[in-house]
Amino acid sequence: VSKSIVNLEDPLYADLVAAEWAESELPFSLAIAGCVLRGQMDKVWGRGQSACLLDFKTEAGDGAGAAARDYALQMQAYAVAAEDVFGWRVERCTLFFLEPGTVYDLPADDVAGARAALGAVLAELARARADGRYDPRPGRQCFRCAHRAVCHRLGR
Repeated sequence: VSKSIVNLEDPLYADLVAAEWAESELPFSLAIAGCVLRGQMDKVWGRGQSACLLDFKTEAGDGAGAAARDYALQMQAYAVAAEDVFGWRVERCTLFFLEPGTVYDLPADDVAGARAALGAVLAELARARADGRYDPRPGRQCFRCAHRAVCHRLGR
């Protein structure tokens, strides 16, 4: 693990050490927008009913850039699950990019907005499934996609 997570002076580490409770690889099932979303949170800890969410990323990320924003919806899903499934109030959503050792905090103060955004995405996926249409949306994610070589949206 990167030196920045084990540095006793790091506020993230200090917060984890001071926690009253902690969970690792915590599974959840969340019913939202007529769908069931299943996932697993890497690390969750807190005091009482307050929680901090941490997700580890193995890709090299610059922390403050697009790589961190790529995971915003995932962290929003975790925040909604923390509140709706476990009854926790989320105080912090953090991505930790292992390779550069970069910590990036995402907004954690709008779980209602996160619920609405997640519901909209899941409703769109349900419609696509019902219609049998999954229109591609080219973007940064395309560079990690296994179907890149045959994707007509990338000019292949």
